[in-house]
Formats: sequence, structure tokens, C-alpha cells
Amino acid sequence: MPVHNQFLLVNGGLNPQALAVRGPVIQVEIHLPTPLAQLYQVRGTSLPQPSVGLAMVDTGASKTCVDGQVISAMSVPPPNRIEIHTPGGLTSQYLYPARLVFPGTPLPPIDFSSVIGSELAAQGIVALIGRDVLQHFLLVYNGTAGMFSLSV
Repeated sequence: MPVHNQFLLVNGGLNPQALAVRGPVIQVEIHLPTPLAQLYQVRGTSLPQPSVGLAMVDTGASKTCVDGQVISAMSVPPPNRIEIHTPGGLTSQYLYPARLVFPGTPLPPIDFSSVIGSELAAQGIVALIGRDVLQHFLLVYNGTAGMFSLSV
């Protein structure tokens, strides 16, 4: 079943420019990945609250990214670093395990052994959904209608 996302209504109709300006975004929750959450439970450690926000679908991102401040606030230790190419050039960023949940949608939760910790808060998002996820879904971007569809 697809997730349809429509954007700003203007005078009772869809505003196609809103999709062009904001991009395709979907509500997301950032959790500890399942294996780490199970370890916390076995040890009797309380689980950190998930972070909730918007994730942008980004066909230019080869790997899914989560805001570094969001994931580090959950006390998730970064197991590694990676060199990545960004629009600003080559940079070194931490990798974190994470679980993304898409509340209110039929999209399944996804456990990641690693997502890239990036500075995303200034963009008003907590995650970028990269091609590592999109390869498992159907994405339709309808710019003329100002909407997109993401389905399993």
C-alpha cells in the first residue's frame, strides 16, 4: 500500500511549488536498532525516547543519514567513521546503528547496522532516506501535481 504525501493547499487546491520547495518528506521516528534495544532490556537499562521529525527522500544520497545530534542524544556510540562526498566536498562523518519507523504508514520499520551522522537540523529534517532504502521501494515523484508516492 503506498504512502501518498500531498503538500500545501492554496485556495483549495494543491500547490505544486510546495513539493519543489520543501522536497518529498515523510514523518519518521528514530529509535535504537532492535539488537541494541534488546541488549538494553536484558541489562535493565531504560530505552531512550525516539526522536520524531521529518525525513526527506533523497535520491542523491547513496546511504541513509540521521542528524548526528539526534542520534548522539540517544547515547548511541558511533562504531566507525566514513569518508563521504558531499556538496561541500570530502568529509569524515560518524556511522551509527539506528532503526527508522514510519508511523501511520504501511512502510515497514528498518534496522540499520549503520547510518551516517550528518548535520540536518538546519534543513528542518532529522533524516535523509537514501538509495540504500529506496532500492526496496517504489518512488513516484509527480511534480506537476505537487505530490509523491512511496510504496512497498
